[in-house]
Amino acid sequence: MMSPRIRSLFSQASLLALGLLIIVPPDIGEAEANITIRGRSRSHGWRGWGGSSFKYKERGPGKDRDYRRKKRAENMEDAERRRVQAAEDEFWRKEYRVPAALGTVNVRHLSEEAKSYLETERAEEKQRAREREDQARRAAEAPPQQNVIEEAALNHVRAMSTYLQNLKHFSMALDDIREDLTPNGPVQVRAKHEYLVTRPDKLKLKSRGANGHIRNMRYDGVSFTIVEGTPPHEVEIPAEGTLDTLAPQLYASHRMVLPAGDLLHENFHELVTKDCSHAQYMGLHYIQGRPCHHVIGTTAGADWQLWIDSEGPPVPKRLLVRYRSNSGVPRYAVNITKFEPLNSDP
Repeated sequence: MMSPRIRSLFSQASLLALGLLIIVPPDIGEAEANITIRGRSRSHGWRGWGGSSFKYKERGPGKDRDYRRKKRAENMEDAERRRVQAAEDEFWRKEYRVPAALGTVNVRHLSEEAKSYLETERAEEKQRAREREDQARRAAEAPPQQNVIEEAALNHVRAMSTYLQNLKHFSMALDDIREDLTPNGPVQVRAKHEYLVTRPDKLKLKSRGANGHIRNMRYDGVSFTIVEGTPPHEVEIPAEGTLDTLAPQLYASHRMVLPAGDLLHENFHELVTKDCSHAQYMGLHYIQGRPCHHVIGTTAGADWQLWIDSEGPPVPKRLLVRYRSNSGVPRYAVNITKFEPLNSDP
């Protein structure tokens, strides 16, 4: 028969073994709980085991501050490590001019051959940059070229002039921006115009200003008539001659500018080249979605730029004039939105 003392020791040993077999999943959380295993004896009832308790650290949500601080510090260290590595990779990527298409390639681990190739590319790029700077400096220091007239520029202007000269009847729609000089500075005035032209001495013109004001004009080779207002009233200006002389007469007598009046001249090529000191062909540029020959020129009183359609008939698409002879250097810009030959007198 087992003595009470032995039974008590056996009971306590069994409970200890049972406590050691308790399995808690490792990802329960961060809290700490104290589990006390207590034994029972016949003589003493429920009491602590040897005056002490067996503690098991269990993780639960939101209780273990030390654990959270430790994890936070580890995360901050990882983030700082990643930031430093990314900065180093970016430095090496720029140092060796590695394209971004290489993605996450660690540039520090490039082979010596790759580094040598990238170094060569970088040296050549620096050399090209120095050459471009030298060319720009020489161009800036060189004296300006005078009386440079390119034949290619004149050929495109001549082709457009010949095409317009051979048209007996045509219509033209345009938008223009004119600068008027005021005591407070230049003011831009916008308008839309529609032409019906019959060479050599007839036209009809309808103009609509930015404020919606409409003005109808006509020319018959003898007088220039303006109809406007409600009720309409007419103003007649004597201007005997042809379309070539109409624009100068209107400006001389009433300081009136005929919209894109130079394009109505029978020989536009002669008009812009008779006192031309500079003409240059600038290549193809797109105007209103169409490739156009870009020509610039300088005359005695103005600088002009002209864009001529390169795919269809050589019609003008844009004209820009800068009047150097006038104080304040006003500008005039016009976009020809529609140009259509006609078979009969409109």
